[in-house]
Amino acid sequence: NLNQEKVAQKCMVFIKENAHISNDLLIPITRCFYEAGLCTRDQQYFKRAVEVGETIVKSAENDLEKAEAYQLISISLPPSDHDKILQYHELARNLLLPLVSDNLKARELLARVENSMAEKLTYGSTANLVFARQLFENSIKVKTELNDKPGLGRSYGGLGRLLMKENNYEEAQKYFEKDLDICREIQDVGGQVKMYSFIAECNLHREEFDQSLSMYEKSFEMASSLNDRLFAARGYLIVSALNRSEVRVPEMGQLLADHYEEAIGIFPAFFDEVFTAAENSGVMKDKEWEVIARLNEEHGNKGE
Repeated sequence: NLNQEKVAQKCMVFIKENAHISNDLLIPITRCFYEAGLCTRDQQYFKRAVEVGETIVKSAENDLEKAEAYQLISISLPPSDHDKILQYHELARNLLLPLVSDNLKARELLARVENSMAEKLTYGSTANLVFARQLFENSIKVKTELNDKPGLGRSYGGLGRLLMKENNYEEAQKYFEKDLDICREIQDVGGQVKMYSFIAECNLHREEFDQSLSMYEKSFEMASSLNDRLFAARGYLIVSALNRSEVRVPEMGQLLADHYEEAIGIFPAFFDEVFTAAENSGVMKDKEWEVIARLNEEHGNKGE
């Protein structure tokens, strides 16, 4: 993370000191700003990526350059700019479609654009879901041909999330497992952490509680970021309540209690499903659940 940020800061200095920079350099610089934003969550880098991307669009010498700039802008915009993001995806896709028959770089870029576009469409209307699935499948086909393992994993995971939104948990799990296999192969630990949690959620919805607990536990043990550990602990507690299991409940509950503000910061309803599952199953009165019971009471008081 620190190295990525250092490179991005050097890029800022380079841009400031050089008035005329070719798009061949500006495109990787824009990507560097985007990646620094991902690593640090510092919005200034995403903002710089958008600014430089817009500069490339104005000076682009061909449609491939312009499409790449549109793609970088779209992934650097705030997630709340839903319509604008889709607009830039569509602009990039329309420029690339006529080029893909005889341009390998255009095919690779189109696969990335269609994957990003599909991810954004996954949380829209039913019609959007049908189109999103088509885009994921297009992306998977190209990435398979190009042997793009990281990209293929992202597409498998994206399609899995789409299928989970449609409550097709059995099919979703198959794609999460494909993503997990690739994450293992390329040693992407963060990707493995997320896939274990997604598989656990599929197991949960299919009432395969023992498998779900095992998957959440693997996610929890491998996670290095606090957010990933909180998500895994949350899932583990939901399944434990439904399964009336007490193993590791005090430990997981204490983690959530110790990081209450961080959990609420992820999304306000973070605890709701945990409390509901514990109350409905009757475990809230058990000794092992006393941390969760106390947290539930404090949470209720804060909401008043």
